[in-house]
Amino acid sequence: MRLRLMMRVLLAFVIMVTASGCSQPTADTTSYDEFTRSMSKMKAHLSDDRRADLDLAVEAIMYSQFGPAVRAGLAEASRGSASPTDLNVSPEQYQEHQRRALVVLLRPMQGLTAAEIIAKGDSIRAANGGIPLPNLPAILESAADGTPR
Repeated sequence: MRLRLMMRVLLAFVIMVTASGCSQPTADTTSYDEFTRSMSKMKAHLSDDRRADLDLAVEAIMYSQFGPAVRAGLAEASRGSASPTDLNVSPEQYQEHQRRALVVLLRPMQGLTAAEIIAKGDSIRAANGGIPLPNLPAILESAADGTPR
């Protein structure tokens, strides 16, 4: 009887440890750098098609937080983004400002898995009949290296 109880406890422990090791990576939006690291971890487990779906979903989630006037302005800005020189700031200040602004837009994804982000992005695009997105990948790259695009 005692041996059976110990075996059940051991089995429960093994199942618990195994299940905790199988958790999917989630988005960490505490900073821009943490977000890019967590996205890399999520993408490592995805097919090329699902990676593309994840990128589209991130764009939709970020872009959906703007009102119509800001969306129009962002679309216009993405066609000819202002440079650090135009804004009278150093490239480092420009990059840091963009990163801080992006973190605010990334917050709705905190703690979500890739599948959850994709589902949320799909839902947003479906509700809006497909959001016409500006060149957000270029804006994200700009935040990463400080070069306006």
